[in-house]
Amino acid sequence: MSMQQLPSIRTLSKAFANPERAFTHADLVAFFQTSFGTYQDPSYELLKVSLLPEIAVPATWQVDYRAIYPGAQPRHFSTLIIQKEGYDGKPYLNITMPEEVPSGFSMPQEEDAEMERREVDVLKKWKEQRARKQEEDATAPPDEPAE
Repeated sequence: MSMQQLPSIRTLSKAFANPERAFTHADLVAFFQTSFGTYQDPSYELLKVSLLPEIAVPATWQVDYRAIYPGAQPRHFSTLIIQKEGYDGKPYLNITMPEEVPSGFSMPQEEDAEMERREVDVLKKWKEQRARKQEEDATAPPDEPAE
């Protein structure tokens, strides 16, 4: 790789000075605690928050955390949290959900169609399970009142 292909330090430093970034490390910690901190099984421990300045939406962070399952070894994970803009123009934080890209397709559009098909299948199964649960709840005898 030639020196001409490498970005200058000046270019890299501009990525950190993003005037659209609205959240601090403390905001990300609070968001993580709100999203994961109330769980007991497993419990979650925040390990590190890293800004990813080259992935702008207008800002993206990688959050490394540990899930602690009772009686098992802790497992380490990471997720991306992005800053988005609401309909009212106010920024908010959102946890990203990765989508596995299917293999064996020659065009991005084919991959997209397969991911959409999978999503439709998941939603259909969820709706069926929800309908069964509602039906079970409707036919279950009422709880007896406490004395």
